[in-house]
Amino acid sequence: MVKNKPLTWWNPQLEIRKKQLNALRRRMQKSEGAEKEKYTSAYSKTRATYKKEILHAKRQAWRKFCSESGTPFGKPFKTTVNTSLPPSEIFKAIDVSGSGNSKAIAKKLLEKIYPFSVQESSSSLPETHSFAIDPPFTKEEIKRVIQTLPKGKAPGFDGIDNQVKPTNATLKLGNKQYVTDPREANQNAST
Repeated sequence: MVKNKPLTWWNPQLEIRKKQLNALRRRMQKSEGAEKEKYTSAYSKTRATYKKEILHAKRQAWRKFCSESGTPFGKPFKTTVNTSLPPSEIFKAIDVSGSGNSKAIAKKLLEKIYPFSVQESSSSLPETHSFAIDPPFTKEEIKRVIQTLPKGKAPGFDGIDNQVKPTNATLKLGNKQYVTDPREANQNAST
C-alpha cells in the first residue's frame, strides 16, 4: 500500500486559511437575502487569496527544492526533464556505440527494426485494381438501422431529433423519397 507523502509546500497558514474559507462557505450556504450576498462576496475574495497563497507556496517550495541541490543536473533537472528513466528495450537490444554520427545510428536502428527496405518489399506486393463501388443499401438494412436508433429526445450533431428519424415520414422506402430537413419530416408526420 502506497502511503501519501506529506506536501512540501503545505504550511500552517494555509491550514488556517482553509478553515476560514470553509467557515465562510457554511455561513454563505445557511444565510439568506442580503446577508447571503455579503458572505458570497467575502467567500469569493477569500477563495481568490487562498488560491494565490497556494500558488505562492508551491513556487516557493520548488525554488527551495532547486536551490538545495548541489549540482545543476541533480534531482530538479531529472524531475523536469525526466532523464532518470532507463533506456528503452530497443536500445538495449541493439549495440549502439558512441561512435558515428546521428544518421549512422538512426540507420542502424531502422535496419534492426525494419530489416526489409521499402524498395524490396514494394515489388512483392500484388497490384491492386480499381475498387468496386459499394452496392446500394437494401430496404432491410435501412429498416434495421432505423429500429436500432436511440429513442432519446436530444438531437445529435446533425440537429435532427431522434424521434423524427425512425418515423415513416423520414424515409419512405417504397417511393425512395428521403427527407433531409427535420421540419419537413415533422410536417409529414403530422399529416
